[in-house]
Amino acid sequence: MPEFFNGYYDTKNYVDFANEELKNIELSTNLNLSDFYNEEKIMQVKKWNDLKTEIDTLIELENPKVNIKSFDYDGVKYTRKEIKHLKANLSKTLDDLGKQILLNDQSIAKYVNTKLINNHDFESLQVMLKNYKTATANHENNMAMYDSIVKKSDFISQQTNNNVIYINFADIKIDEYKIKSAIKLLLNEPIIKTEVSVSIVATLEKYVTYDLNYFDGDQYDTDNLNILFSSLNYVVYISGLVLHQSKKDYLNNLVKVNEN
Repeated sequence: MPEFFNGYYDTKNYVDFANEELKNIELSTNLNLSDFYNEEKIMQVKKWNDLKTEIDTLIELENPKVNIKSFDYDGVKYTRKEIKHLKANLSKTLDDLGKQILLNDQSIAKYVNTKLINNHDFESLQVMLKNYKTATANHENNMAMYDSIVKKSDFISQQTNNNVIYINFADIKIDEYKIKSAIKLLLNEPIIKTEVSVSIVATLEKYVTYDLNYFDGDQYDTDNLNILFSSLNYVVYISGLVLHQSKKDYLNNLVKVNEN
């Protein structure tokens, strides 16, 4: 991401808001765009990420299957019974930080929509923002389809009745139609020619071209299953590349519009 933002967007998205959500946001007259990306704001995002990771770790430690009696956190020893209280305190801090970050994001959007609106490049900036939003929504949908198919295919690693296998694959086919439509769109993205290997493209083209059979009544077709799961991974990978590029394009253009 552009150096102008000091890493603010390295781990988070640019967030846009409807005008209704910004009506109570007030900005000082002497503010510059760079003020929203100072060290204090950067540290808020970093601390939020660190806290989220720590809370996730505590959730894992709560699992009875994890064999621990005590653990150290920030130089203090805690027992398993104290996890709930510690997690509640960290969650409160996380929530407070989240509110501060949200306020900053809203202030950024208010600044962009009011201070930069008269710039002659503002319209192109809005087009890039729309593209970025579309890429974000597409990536989220692709992730959801990936998760759906992977979860529905759990039976493959288990002993399953043949009739149930056919029923399960028929259910997966419904999601496959959707993911294949997404792949066809991704294969037309310019980034395919510059960032994606020929072998990945070949696998995706084979997947969308043929109606692959995964079970012949006797055994699974491992080659076709490999194509299926490879394609699912590639969809998430490529749509992530598209999202990253659209985000970078928007932020670069935001810097350009701000400097003009």
